[in-house]
Amino acid sequence: MRYLYLGRSVAEAIKVSDTLGANLYVASAGLGLAHALDPAPSYDLTFADPANSLARCLVEHGWTPADWWMALTRAGVGRGPIASLFQNSSSGLVFVALPAAYVDMISADLLAVPERQRERLRLFTSAAGQRALGAALRPCALPYDERLETVSGYAGTRTDFPQRALRHFVDVIGGHQLGLADGAERVAGALEGLQPRAVSSGTKLTDEAIADVLRTAWDVHGGSSTRLLRYLRHEARIACEQKRFRGIWYAVKGEYDNKESAV
Repeated sequence: MRYLYLGRSVAEAIKVSDTLGANLYVASAGLGLAHALDPAPSYDLTFADPANSLARCLVEHGWTPADWWMALTRAGVGRGPIASLFQNSSSGLVFVALPAAYVDMISADLLAVPERQRERLRLFTSAAGQRALGAALRPCALPYDERLETVSGYAGTRTDFPQRALRHFVDVIGGHQLGLADGAERVAGALEGLQPRAVSSGTKLTDEAIADVLRTAWDVHGGSSTRLLRYLRHEARIACEQKRFRGIWYAVKGEYDNKESAV
């Protein structure tokens, strides 16, 4: 599993996991809660793309991503609900770093965590993800926002924001050694006085930076060049001429093809 997902978001999560000596899990729309070292097939299930079979199935049956996630866990897919991570250990923090759509997917699962245990939860997500949280979970979200983009070494794309915030929290703030309220206060202090960087709707990146974005979103969009180009331009808001994009896409596709042939 650790080698199925590529890109900066996963690389950042691995760095934090290695720093803390902590277990790393992936919240997958296809495989449920999986440990980073679990064997996993290549798959194409996502609710983020309306054209995907899973997304169409959810719409057809009137289900939400949260309904799907709970169905996976009830069916015994993966390692069980995220709430079980709190039950398996009576102490220690649980870091959750996910984009808004995935926070919405697992929110009901997190609400199953007993209130007395939520002090151990640290949520890292975008401003949109924070706004979507209910009153019970919102205090667990660390107050990171776009000002993080002005901190040297922690700028990036929208797709890897939660994981970059998590690494900043651990490496710079030492938040893993703090209580929830103190950690949130330290984050607010670290960002105080910083001004959000003005970003145009078509941010220009190097080929390797764009390849990294494609790796992060590859499985979500089934490796489709059409979907990934749409994602790059309209969701990640990254400028890339189509001919240039095709060259980068073929290079990343070659990485995946080589990885599959080596298995």
